[in-house]
Amino acid sequence: MCTSFTFTSQYDTTYLARTMDFAFELKAFPKVIPRNYQWETTYGKTFTFDYGFVGSAMKIDDVMFADGINEKGLSIAILNNNDFATYKPAPASHHINLGPESFIMWLLGTNASISHLKETIGNVRLIDEQNPVLGKTPAFHFIVTDQTGQSIVLVPNGGKLMLKDNPV
Repeated sequence: MCTSFTFTSQYDTTYLARTMDFAFELKAFPKVIPRNYQWETTYGKTFTFDYGFVGSAMKIDDVMFADGINEKGLSIAILNNNDFATYKPAPASHHINLGPESFIMWLLGTNASISHLKETIGNVRLIDEQNPVLGKTPAFHFIVTDQTGQSIVLVPNGGKLMLKDNPV
């Protein structure tokens, strides 16, 4: 199980730290996505990102991020959830349909803060997409923090992301 924490320094800078407890080497590399980058989801929706970001990425079929931070200071990390996450079996019309491993791209490219994310997260549905390396759909949850020091956890439940404030 992955672990994480956030803290705010004496200079009012918020940091997100995490472990990566996987049973195989991720072969991650630093990857930068610029502002105005055009990205198409697996389900055919195209986004032009409002914010650039950097993170730890790996190449499977496409580039996927394990964590990252955008130019507004919004940061996120994938955490293993030991099979407690549940996803939609198929895309839902009138929603932003994403695989669990594509979620970080959308979040960092389109959201400036947790406050902004709280306005948009209801439109997102995570779809049951098998990871070819794992041979199954990964059971993830996400920790998110921003430069205000606010921290939340997002847990996929039936495809919908349940948002939980993380005051600790």
